[in-house]
Amino acid sequence: MRKLAVIGSVAVLLLVAGRAGATDANTFKCESKSADAVGKWGAARGTCLVKCDQALVKKGPTSGLACTPPFDTLKTQPCVDKANGKYSAAIAKACPSGTFPTCGGYATFNPTTYAQDQITTQSAAIDPVTVPWLMCDDTLVNCEGKVVGALGKLSAAIGKCLGKCYQKLQVKNDMSVTCTPQGGSDPFGNLDTGTKGCVDGAIGKANASITKACPTLPSCGLLYPAGQTGLIGLVTGSIANNYAAAASNPYCAP
Repeated sequence: MRKLAVIGSVAVLLLVAGRAGATDANTFKCESKSADAVGKWGAARGTCLVKCDQALVKKGPTSGLACTPPFDTLKTQPCVDKANGKYSAAIAKACPSGTFPTCGGYATFNPTTYAQDQITTQSAAIDPVTVPWLMCDDTLVNCEGKVVGALGKLSAAIGKCLGKCYQKLQVKNDMSVTCTPQGGSDPFGNLDTGTKGCVDGAIGKANASITKACPTLPSCGLLYPAGQTGLIGLVTGSIANNYAAAASNPYCAP
């Protein structure tokens, strides 16, 4: 999973069209739980950075807080470390010996080194997007924090939608579903009706949450000028691109 958005987040899959048989259930469980875990981790990391920025605005530069790497050791780094530990533990639990895939992005790794690699790679994508791109107006930190939260939830929700689809495809060998997003302006338009409905529902909830939190969006940073469409696209575009790449697909086991 490369450049999964948090905010989280987000995501990560490639559909291999046509399968001779079902994926081993335990291997699929490892893949599915790993995908869920990285979504939760991304949202948690985003929350750490949001809380840091909000506290920094409130307490000022003498607080000793640092919301971009290297983080302060007072609150932010311990918060990030806690999220990292939960993520690593989740991968280890989900992928006991003999169940860890050897395909795609899992190749050359074991559960421990895979989690470490994901933390390093995904952090490089999440951190600069959260602060300062999304947390960019000191007078609107509450609104901005809720935007970060909504995008993190969106990434996790889309991941779950696609995970359910892959379970049908890989475990139940249901060839009637289409699980891999396409490129272009409507990346999820090619999905089967049920999966697309799930994704559309998640996008609708994210839009509603952002509108409620910020009736008028901030005008700062690199992302807000594109409006809600641009904010949602930050997540959906990243997921669609990563899902289409074999090297970043968590559901790669044959």
